[in-house]
Amino acid sequence: MNWAKFKKAVGMRFQLTPVACRLDSNGNELPELSDDWIVDAFSDKEAVTLRNVRTGHIAEIGKDHIYDFRSDPTRSKGDIKYGFLVLKMQVFMQADRLWLYPNGRPGERVEPPRSSRAAAERPWIQVDIAIGGPLYYNVNGANFNFLFRLKNTGRSPATNVVINGRVLAPAIGVDKEFNPIAAQRKMSNAMRAARLDPMGFVIFSGDSAVQQIGFNIPVEELKRITQRVEFICPYLVGFVDYGYAADPRCHHQTGFLDEVRRSDRPRPEAAAKNRSTLAIFPDEGDIAEGDLRLYRSPFGGEYAD
Repeated sequence: MNWAKFKKAVGMRFQLTPVACRLDSNGNELPELSDDWIVDAFSDKEAVTLRNVRTGHIAEIGKDHIYDFRSDPTRSKGDIKYGFLVLKMQVFMQADRLWLYPNGRPGERVEPPRSSRAAAERPWIQVDIAIGGPLYYNVNGANFNFLFRLKNTGRSPATNVVINGRVLAPAIGVDKEFNPIAAQRKMSNAMRAARLDPMGFVIFSGDSAVQQIGFNIPVEELKRITQRVEFICPYLVGFVDYGYAADPRCHHQTGFLDEVRRSDRPRPEAAAKNRSTLAIFPDEGDIAEGDLRLYRSPFGGEYAD
C-alpha cells in the first residue's frame, strides 16, 4: 500500500472491508451496515484515526492493519470523496466500545465472539476471599495476605485463569475523592485490551482452586494516606480474569471489592486513645490474622461477565 499517498486522504470517507461487526449488549450480532468512516488525522506512530460518520466511534488503525485503499468515483461528488479501505483486521463495535481483531486474509470477515451461542456451555468462576495471614509492616509498607478460593460452576474448563488485584486506601483530607470502582474499571479495561494471560491456569468444570496472594500498600503511599488521619481504610480491589476455549478472544471476569477491618475485640491501646476498635492504626503495629475481618464494600464492585 502507498502510505504516503494515503496520508493525503484526510477528510475522505471510506467503507471498510470487511464491514465492521456490530453486537448488541448480549453479544448477539446485529444486521450488517456499510457505514462510512472519515479519515480524521494521521499520527506520528504511523496510524490513522477513523471516525464512524453515523455513530461517532473512533478507530485507531495502524499502517500495518491496512492492505489497500481504492477510490469510489460513483459516490464522490464535489469536494466529498469516497472510497474503500481493505483491512487486515476486523472491527467490532458494541455499545460505545470498539476493538480490533486480526483476520486470516485481507478483507476477510471474522466471526464475532460466540457469547450468546456458548453462554449455556461456558465456564463461570465463583470467587470467595478470606484473610490469609497477618497484616504486618516492614520496609515495603503495609502487607496483606488473602486466600482466594475459585470454583468453576460452569460446564466447560476455564482457561488462562489469573487473579488481578490491588489494596487501595483513601487519603482522607488529602484526595478530593476515593473511587475504587474507577480503579477497578481501569484495571479491567487494561486486561481486556490484551490477550488472555498465557501464564494463567485451568480450572475444569466443577473443580476448585486455592491461591494465597499478598498485596501491599507501599511506604510512600502509606505516608501519604496518613497525612491527615492516623488510621487506614484498606480495600481489596480487583477481579479474576479467565477465558473459554470455544471463544479464545474473549475475556470473562468476576469482580471483587472488599473492605479490610480489625475485629471489634477490645484493645487497651484503643481504649486509652479513645479509638475505634474496628479501625486499623499503623502506629499500633502488626495485626494477627485472627483479628482481621473482610467485609463486602458499600461501593459495589462485584460483577460477573
